Amino acid sequence: MRNKLLTGGAAALLCVGLFAMPSYAEDTKPPRPAAAEMQKFAKDRCAERSARVAGGLAYLEARLKPSAAQLPLWNKWRDATLANAKATEQACFERPLPPSGKDGAPTIVERRAFMQKMLTLKLDSMKASQPALEALYQSLDADQKEILNRFGDFEMRPPFGHGPRAEHRGMLKGGSRMMKDDEAPDGPDAPPPAE
Repeated sequence: MRNKLLTGGAAALLCVGLFAMPSYAEDTKPPRPAAAEMQKFAKDRCAERSARVAGGLAYLEARLKPSAAQLPLWNKWRDATLANAKATEQACFERPLPPSGKDGAPTIVERRAFMQKMLTLKLDSMKASQPALEALYQSLDADQKEILNRFGDFEMRPPFGHGPRAEHRGMLKGGSRMMKDDEAPDGPDAPPPAE
């Protein structure tokens, strides 16, 4: 009985405390960061992506262990990939930001123009590094090809982990187990049931 009274009293105090709190309804929108802060954040994010590509290349080189004959081909592809990452980083710095002192974001026209520029740059980068990648791939043995197939697309992944990587496909909602190859996924992308 005493425990019930204590629990009820604690719940009553909690409810009174919640209703007695001051109301912040008039100021629900946090202040927009200054243009200088937004510019710094954008530069940090652009540099982060370039650093991840450099880190991915170092990891991949350690995993592939290219032979002396493969090393010039590896260096050529690595250098092209790093140059592409730097070019993307520089273009990323030109992301449209709201003018200083104005509240609001870049317009949809500005955002789409920037997106087109970045996608064009990414496509041009892929085309430029493709011959070096193909030459490197042909020089690899079967184990190295498997490693490159599994981990080599790091530069094409979204920068901050959107969606599962190829080696994590089949993960269920709770992350408690992996689906077997013969299990069908459920959800909006699931194929229709067989009749």
